[in-house]
Amino acid sequence: KLIDDLIVVRETSAQLASDPELGDHLRVVAAVARAKEYVSQQRDVGHRVIEEGDFTIGLRRDFLTTQTGYDLAGEELQAIGTDAEIQAFQRINSDPAGRAATNLTVQLDSLQGQNTRNIPFNSQSWEEAMIGYNNLFRVVEQQMDADIVVQATDIRNDVNRRVFIETSVLLGMLLLAILFAWLVARSMARSLRELRQGALSVAQFGLPHAVNRLRDPSLSSSLTPAQVADQVAEPLPVRSRDEFGQVTEAFN
Repeated sequence: KLIDDLIVVRETSAQLASDPELGDHLRVVAAVARAKEYVSQQRDVGHRVIEEGDFTIGLRRDFLTTQTGYDLAGEELQAIGTDAEIQAFQRINSDPAGRAATNLTVQLDSLQGQNTRNIPFNSQSWEEAMIGYNNLFRVVEQQMDADIVVQATDIRNDVNRRVFIETSVLLGMLLLAILFAWLVARSMARSLRELRQGALSVAQFGLPHAVNRLRDPSLSSSLTPAQVADQVAEPLPVRSRDEFGQVTEAFN
């Protein structure tokens, strides 16, 4: 049960992977792990056969169950695996240790009728062959796991890099927006400050001086009020055509 749950973790990880290629690699290595587990179960069945001294119907059923499970795991790998992964899986059975194990399993499967008690191997030879066979699956599994870690790390780095770039662009746009708002606010403040200074200058100096000059009989007859105003106050500069510029023109 524990081993089954651990293998399910692999299959669940494949479903949770957001990258389809990474998900396929996770399914492939889960299939290898499942095949390795069925080989381990075959090893157990062989020891039970040796202990019973007979390849009984119940043991044959258990053996065929493991063989069917192994075949299904191999078919799944063939369906979704890459050429390199398929070849790595196939090389297991062509390895000397793999051939030694499959030769024994074929001999075990061939025990029929009256020959079910003629077990062609002992416990030690069966154990050595099946352990070597299982180790081959483990080597392939570890290599695939290492490749998955590298691929997942690359995907993570790409995501982090993309997030960093997008965040940098967003921060850059935010800084530009702040700078633009500051420039606009600075321009508005400058226009308001000039209007305020101009109003205070006219109220405190220009207007009283203009009234005094208009009261002078000698000047009132020679200068118009507009000419007097031009002499006592400079018009404010109009820096834009927006509302502030219009207010400045109205003030002038």
